[in-house]
Amino acid sequence: MPIAQLYIIEGRTDEQKETLIQEVSEAMARSSGMNNAGQMVSGFEGG
Repeated sequence: MPIAQLYIIEGRTDEQKETLIQEVSEAMARSSGMNNAGQMVSGFEGG
């Protein structure tokens, strides 16, 4: 199962964070040949 952890700089909107996570998920699915159910993407906000 592919796993991605994203560390996001504070100040991004919820919409920006959701878009980032969605696009990373889609890229992982395309490159690994797996659907989104077989992967995990988590985001952490910090400064």
